[in-house]
Amino acid sequence: MKKIYVRIVLIMIPFQLLSQFKLENQKINMQQNCNLISKGNNLLLYGLYMTNQGNRFYPINLFDGNKWSLIPSYFENDNQIDTLKFSKSNSSIVFGNNSDIWICGQTNGFYKWNGNNFQKYFLDDNLKSIREYISIGMDSTGNIWLTTNIILAHDPPYINYYTELIKYDGQSFEIVTDNKSFNKLGFSSIFVSSKNKIFVTSTSIDNNLLIIDDSGSMKITTIPTPHNVYNPEEYEQRLVDVISIFEDKVNNIWFGLGESSPRDPGLVVLKNDDTWGVYTEHNTYPMRSTLFSGFKDRDSVFSVCSAITEDRNGSIWVGGTGFLNLINNDDMLVTPDVEDFLSESTFFSSILITDIGKDAPPDHVKFLNSSDSIMSIILELFSRDWTTQHTLGKIGESGGRVESMTTTEDGSLWIAFYGIGLLRYHPSITNIKDISNSKELNLYPQLLTSFDKLINIAFDKPQNVSTIKIFNLSGKQLMNKEYNAQITGIIEMKLDDKNFIAGTYFAAIELMDRTIFRKFIIN
Repeated sequence: MKKIYVRIVLIMIPFQLLSQFKLENQKINMQQNCNLISKGNNLLLYGLYMTNQGNRFYPINLFDGNKWSLIPSYFENDNQIDTLKFSKSNSSIVFGNNSDIWICGQTNGFYKWNGNNFQKYFLDDNLKSIREYISIGMDSTGNIWLTTNIILAHDPPYINYYTELIKYDGQSFEIVTDNKSFNKLGFSSIFVSSKNKIFVTSTSIDNNLLIIDDSGSMKITTIPTPHNVYNPEEYEQRLVDVISIFEDKVNNIWFGLGESSPRDPGLVVLKNDDTWGVYTEHNTYPMRSTLFSGFKDRDSVFSVCSAITEDRNGSIWVGGTGFLNLINNDDMLVTPDVEDFLSESTFFSSILITDIGKDAPPDHVKFLNSSDSIMSIILELFSRDWTTQHTLGKIGESGGRVESMTTTEDGSLWIAFYGIGLLRYHPSITNIKDISNSKELNLYPQLLTSFDKLINIAFDKPQNVSTIKIFNLSGKQLMNKEYNAQITGIIEMKLDDKNFIAGTYFAAIELMDRTIFRKFIIN
């Protein structure tokens, strides 16, 4: 190992200066993708967005449990904007052990945001001008772990480079290894476990995972592809493309794999006993469908898995291209209960930021603003039967891919849909009598009789209400009432006898930046 002590350059930029630069003064009106990470009740939403002029922007949005704020782009000077550098497994940003946030930048550095200003860090050696910081992680002792690319030549579409694994302890940088001297492992993404194990992935066919334990001992192993785990005699190992990594409460490490031929997508798990798992037949994880191209397992293939998380009940949620499912405590794949899911959910159709300057549009990130769309997406996702043939239908046409998932300390499950928006769900709710209505909105009564079809929607403070829609359990819209006004107090809605018979229904209350779903039942 090579340890280098260097001068650390800290550049302090006041927030007042940063706020002078307002998203290029362009309204962001198209979401391309989004990723989520969380710590406590803090949530980061970041990704690529397109302006209506076709320009790219990489906003980083912070939700503190009550409101959204925007982490501004970092400016070295008036002409150079430093923005987020993406990595395959969404590990370009990490929460620090305090309240700070660490970010990989595009221009040869990484940054700490403390809520008011940035500090820039980089390894100050003779390679600093050609070193790109790709992914970042932090262990419990405060060490920063980074993967970097050293760009030797850039002649698109071919790029000649080698990679490094670097540790920064707050005082000095240590080049732990590079792929020129360590078994040719080309590093791509990094993940730090709760036990301070460092997992570094690559896109090799074999020897594609470097593991460093808390003592510093290193070993190289292979992330197997799902078909190879399922039947190693029939299916050879293929390239892996790790796009999501997650550690559950019992220290299993889950790897979601993407698809880029000849790679083999799907989901594999490194169990806490150091064995690999993948599930087929009745225990299959939801990576099987005749729809997707790939290496067939009988008449099925494994599908791209871009999102993995665990809810407060211990269920593993997995999502990706055209599916959203969970694995329960019995290690069985189950389809989420759509009634439970929509009992108390909030769908963010836009991210409302109001404190980034007078020249910036307040609704700078716009998603698909329609409760109809999210209803159809959820119903499509939850109706999947992964053992039979099916077609994507509307889910594919509307871009309904589960892009990222995470949980926050309050028990919320957050799901980012590609091109759709962000959904917040409380998976602890299993019975209508257990529903704990949010302070901002209360629907009552939740149990109606066929003789008294009147619901009340009460707001704890004035809200800008756009529309209230009522859906049945099949997703059919039965009622649509426009308000487009600020509402204070209580809205009474009379349900007509013709459409509302005994059954389960959902009210979708569309506010300025979000839609709140509530369930009610008519006996």
